[in-house]
Amino acid sequence: MPPLIYFYCNQCDIYLTNKEVPNHRDKYKNHNLEKIFTDKQRVKLSKLLSFMLRHNPQSMGIHLMDNGLTEESLDEIITIIKKNRNHFEWLSKQKIRTLVEIDKKGRFEIINNRIRARYGHSIPRIKIDLKEKNLPNELFHGTNLRSYEKIRREGLKPMGRNLVHLTSSLKDAKIVGTRHRGQLKILKINVKNAINEGYKIWRAGKNVFVSNYIPSKYIRELN
Repeated sequence: MPPLIYFYCNQCDIYLTNKEVPNHRDKYKNHNLEKIFTDKQRVKLSKLLSFMLRHNPQSMGIHLMDNGLTEESLDEIITIIKKNRNHFEWLSKQKIRTLVEIDKKGRFEIINNRIRARYGHSIPRIKIDLKEKNLPNELFHGTNLRSYEKIRREGLKPMGRNLVHLTSSLKDAKIVGTRHRGQLKILKINVKNAINEGYKIWRAGKNVFVSNYIPSKYIRELN
């Protein structure tokens, strides 16, 4: 299969993959499509930004404010990345904006020409102002059998991150769970009951939610 490539149509203001381009060109023959990056480049950039903005900004000489935003502008971030990392000569502000726009989980956010990760931080001082509105009735968490035994006793805790990660996507929970060695366990969280008894859950991304802690009484094993 040919590698996945992302394009942007200025007239339609939409992003397309090379799989979608033929149909788009048949329908809009005079539209100009600009190549943004390959999927390999997208993943490479996403992993670098996640590491920098969630865990180790100092490794690149970048500074984060307490709300997670970089003190440096996007232009400065691009200059720093090109100086400190090989094979990022293709990087531009438009490519970062494209990554933010098309990311299925909503990992990143740009505000006033500065960027931040919306969730996943391990830096204790970072506090993101998240919303508690429009929460689903149930959420999922993927893990393994060994961790599940501890969760049954102690509930869901942040562990190495600032907050517990949950998802509204059963598919994503399975993907996350398979990253752990051992038997896959999918857990369902009763959001309504947890919220009614005073526990906080916030929307952090498109289908990602976070919490300080989920007691085991709100957690049920699905498999």
